[in-house]
Amino acid sequence: MQGWVDSPLKRPEGYEDSFYQAEELAALTPPLQHNRTVIWTSPLHRSYVSAQIIRDLLVDRGQLDPSVDVQMDWRLKERHYGALTGVQRQEAIQFFGRDRILRWRRNAKLR
Repeated sequence: MQGWVDSPLKRPEGYEDSFYQAEELAALTPPLQHNRTVIWTSPLHRSYVSAQIIRDLLVDRGQLDPSVDVQMDWRLKERHYGALTGVQRQEAIQFFGRDRILRWRRNAKLR
Protein backbone atom coordinates (compact mmCIF):
# COMPACT_ATOMS: atom_id res chain seq x y z
CA MET A 1 0.00 0.00 0.00
CA GLN A 2 1.76 3.11 -1.20
CA GLY A 3 -0.29 5.90 0.32
CA TRP A 4 2.12 8.78 0.96
CA VAL A 5 5.27 6.80 0.08
CA ASP A 6 6.91 8.79 -2.72
CA SER A 7 7.83 5.94 -5.00
CA PRO A 8 8.61 6.45 -8.68
CA LEU A 9 6.49 5.09 -11.50
CA LYS A 10 7.35 1.47 -12.17
CA ARG A 11 9.19 0.94 -15.42
CA PRO A 12 7.86 0.24 -17.94
CA GLU A 13 4.33 -0.48 -16.66
CA GLY A 14 3.76 2.86 -14.92
CA TYR A 15 4.89 4.88 -17.91
CA GLU A 16 2.91 2.74 -20.34
CA ASP A 17 -0.19 3.20 -18.21
CA SER A 18 0.34 6.97 -18.09
CA PHE A 19 0.70 7.14 -21.88
CA TYR A 20 -2.40 4.96 -22.32
CA GLN A 21 -4.41 7.21 -19.98
CA ALA A 22 -3.15 10.29 -21.82
CA GLU A 23 -4.27 8.79 -25.14
CA GLU A 24 -7.69 7.97 -23.69
CA LEU A 25 -8.08 11.49 -22.32
CA ALA A 26 -6.99 13.04 -25.60
CA ALA A 27 -9.55 10.94 -27.50
CA LEU A 28 -12.38 12.01 -25.19
CA THR A 29 -11.44 15.62 -24.63
CA PRO A 30 -12.24 18.55 -26.89
CA PRO A 31 -9.50 21.17 -27.12
CA LEU A 32 -8.75 22.56 -23.66
CA GLN A 33 -7.46 25.93 -24.81
CA HIS A 34 -10.07 27.95 -22.95
CA ASN A 35 -9.83 28.89 -19.28
CA ARG A 36 -7.11 26.36 -18.41
CA THR A 37 -4.05 27.82 -16.73
CA VAL A 38 -2.78 24.90 -14.67
CA ILE A 39 -3.02 21.14 -14.23
CA TRP A 40 -3.10 20.22 -10.54
CA THR A 41 -1.52 17.05 -9.19
CA SER A 42 -0.25 15.48 -6.01
CA PRO A 43 3.39 16.21 -5.09
CA LEU A 44 4.12 12.49 -5.22
CA HIS A 45 6.59 11.73 -8.01
CA ARG A 46 4.41 9.12 -9.72
CA SER A 47 1.47 11.56 -9.86
CA TYR A 48 3.57 14.48 -11.09
CA VAL A 49 5.19 12.41 -13.86
CA SER A 50 1.79 11.08 -14.96
CA ALA A 51 0.34 14.60 -15.09
CA GLN A 52 3.35 15.82 -17.08
CA ILE A 53 2.97 12.97 -19.60
CA ILE A 54 -0.72 13.81 -20.04
CA ARG A 55 0.03 17.54 -20.37
CA ASP A 56 2.76 16.99 -22.97
CA LEU A 57 0.57 14.73 -25.12
CA LEU A 58 -2.34 17.19 -25.05
CA VAL A 59 0.01 20.05 -25.97
CA ASP A 60 1.55 17.99 -28.81
CA ARG A 61 -1.93 17.31 -30.19
CA GLY A 62 -2.94 20.94 -29.99
CA GLN A 63 -5.55 20.20 -27.34
CA LEU A 64 -3.88 22.24 -24.60
CA ASP A 65 -2.11 25.58 -24.63
CA PRO A 66 1.66 25.15 -24.06
CA SER A 67 1.56 27.81 -21.34
CA VAL A 68 -0.46 25.47 -19.09
CA ASP A 69 1.82 24.22 -16.34
CA VAL A 70 1.67 21.27 -13.95
CA GLN A 71 1.46 22.42 -10.32
CA MET A 72 1.52 20.33 -7.15
CA ASP A 73 -0.64 20.58 -4.05
CA TRP A 74 -0.14 18.34 -1.00
CA ARG A 75 -3.92 18.21 -0.49
CA LEU A 76 -4.16 15.97 -3.56
CA LYS A 77 -2.10 13.19 -2.00
CA GLU A 78 -3.57 9.72 -1.77
CA ARG A 79 -4.96 8.50 1.53
CA HIS A 80 -2.49 7.93 4.35
CA TYR A 81 -2.32 4.28 5.43
CA GLY A 82 -0.55 4.92 8.72
CA ALA A 83 1.35 1.82 9.87
CA LEU A 84 0.36 0.02 6.67
CA THR A 85 2.16 2.54 4.45
CA GLY A 86 4.76 0.70 2.41
CA VAL A 87 3.47 -2.76 3.43
CA GLN A 88 2.77 -5.08 0.51
CA ARG A 89 -0.98 -5.54 0.08
CA GLN A 90 -0.73 -9.34 0.18
CA GLU A 91 1.23 -9.18 3.45
CA ALA A 92 -1.44 -6.95 5.02
CA ILE A 93 -4.21 -9.27 3.81
CA GLN A 94 -2.43 -12.32 5.22
CA PHE A 95 -1.91 -10.64 8.59
CA PHE A 96 -5.24 -8.80 9.02
CA GLY A 97 -7.55 -10.62 6.59
CA ARG A 98 -9.09 -9.43 3.32
CA ASP A 99 -12.37 -8.26 4.89
CA ARG A 100 -10.68 -6.02 7.45
CA ILE A 101 -8.38 -4.46 4.85
CA LEU A 102 -11.36 -3.75 2.57
CA ARG A 103 -13.30 -2.16 5.45
CA TRP A 104 -10.33 0.04 6.35
CA ARG A 105 -9.83 1.15 2.77
CA ARG A 106 -13.51 1.98 2.20
CA ASN A 107 -14.42 3.65 5.48
CA ALA A 108 -12.55 6.74 6.67
CA LYS A 109 -13.90 6.34 10.21
CA LEU A 110 -12.22 2.94 10.60
CA ARG A 111 -8.77 4.15 9.59
